[in-house]
Amino acid sequence: MKSEYAVLGILLIGLIVSIVSKSYVGVAIAALGIPLYLAYISREMNLLAKSRIFDRDLFLTSSPP
Repeated sequence: MKSEYAVLGILLIGLIVSIVSKSYVGVAIAALGIPLYLAYISREMNLLAKSRIFDRDLFLTSSPP
């Protein structure tokens, strides 16, 4: 639930900056900020290591020699 509020906050900050500056800078802030935040959170939680879709053998066999 915390990440939803953070994404909402980033979106609102982007919209406010966009309205105040009357340009698309705020939209760019939101467009870059939200994926960066979600990538940071997923890396922090280490979702790839806990996922059953990607196992260790997949990375070992697909890596170049």
